[in-house]
Amino acid sequence: MKKIFIFVLTAVSALLFANTAEYRVLTLGDIHFENIKYHGTPGIKHRIKYSPAYADMWKKAMPDLFTASAKLLDKDVPFVIQLGDFTQGYLALKEQRAKMLVDAYNAVKAYYPNHKLLFTKGNHDVKVYGPKMTKDKDGKPVPVITKNKKGKDVVAITDGQDGATYAKAFLPLMEKELGTKVASNYAVRHGEDLFIFYDGLCKATTSLNFLKKTFAQYPKNRYVFFITHLPVFACSPGVPGWLAPRSKEIANILFKHNTIILAAHTHVPSLIKVSDGKGSITQLVVSSIGYAWNTGKPFGIRDANFDSFFKKLSPKTVNSKRSKWCLEYLKSLKIDTYELYSNATGFVILKINDKGVDAEIYNDPSGKPAAVKKLK
Repeated sequence: MKKIFIFVLTAVSALLFANTAEYRVLTLGDIHFENIKYHGTPGIKHRIKYSPAYADMWKKAMPDLFTASAKLLDKDVPFVIQLGDFTQGYLALKEQRAKMLVDAYNAVKAYYPNHKLLFTKGNHDVKVYGPKMTKDKDGKPVPVITKNKKGKDVVAITDGQDGATYAKAFLPLMEKELGTKVASNYAVRHGEDLFIFYDGLCKATTSLNFLKKTFAQYPKNRYVFFITHLPVFACSPGVPGWLAPRSKEIANILFKHNTIILAAHTHVPSLIKVSDGKGSITQLVVSSIGYAWNTGKPFGIRDANFDSFFKKLSPKTVNSKRSKWCLEYLKSLKIDTYELYSNATGFVILKINDKGVDAEIYNDPSGKPAAVKKLK
C-alpha cells in the first residue's frame, strides 16, 4: 500500500503523495448544480433566481459527461479537480445553500468513488439571493417591504455572498477527501508537483500571503499547477476584467515558478501562454457546461490570437476601468499562444510526465479527445 504523508503548516495545508513520475488528472470546469427544490423561502413570496437551463442539463447531459470521464480513469489518476461554480447558488437561506453544496458534492462524487474529488471556490458557490429580513415589534423576523417601479409593495432582495456557509458545508468534505484540516486556500503536493488551490473570492491579502508562504515552503517543483475559479489573464469576450483580485501580483509570483494556471468562470475554453522575460505562465480555461456537451459539432478555434480577440471587444469594454488595465498588461507581455475555443465544452485530462504536460480536451462520450494541447 502506498503511504500518504501529511503536513499541516501555518496558513498552508499541503499533502505529499507517493512519488509518481507519470500520471493523469481529470479536470472539470463550471458545473452549476441546480434544482428548483432549493429555491424560495417558506411563507414569503419573492423573486427567485432559478435557472431552468442548468436544471435541465443536470437531468441528462451532466450524468453523460461524468460517466464518459469516469470511464477513462484508472489508478494513475490520483484526484479529480473541479474549478469552482460547483453549484448555481442564488439561494435565500443558509440551510438551502449548505444543502445544495453537499448534495452537489455527493452527486458528483458518486461518479468517482475511488478518486479524491478536490475543488476550489467559485463565485456562484457563495451566491446569496433572497428576502432582506428585519424584526417586527415583537422580535419576529419579517421581510423588508419596498416599492417596485410600478409603486407596488414587494419584498426587498439581498444579493450578495456568503463565504461562511461555504466554509461550514464544503470544507469538511474536502477535509474528508484529504484526511487533514484545510482552509479555502490549500495546497496538495503529488510527487514532485505542486497543486495550489486558490481562493479568489475571499480577502485578496489572505490569499496572496498563502501563495507566498506556499512557495516559501516548496520553492522547487517539477510543475506547479495554480487552481483558481477566476482567471489571472483576460480571456472573457464578455467581461475581460473579471479576474482574480490583484491578478497582476499573482502573475508576478507565478512567473517565477513557470506555472500552469487551471481556471474556469468564462464558459469559453481557452489557452494562453505568456512570458515576462524571467519566466512563463500557461493558462488553460476549462468549461464543463452540460448543455454544450456532445453537440456533434467539431472542435474549433474562435480566436487564434490576441489581436483577433481584441478586435471583437466593444470600445466600451476596451476602455472600461475594469478591463483596460488587464488588456494593456497582456500587451506588455510576450504572448506565445492566445486561443479561444468553440465546441470544446466537456472535460480535460492532463497527462503529466517528465517530458511535459498535455491537455486532452473531450467534448463527447466517444473516449477520443477532440484536441490535445501542449501546456508545458
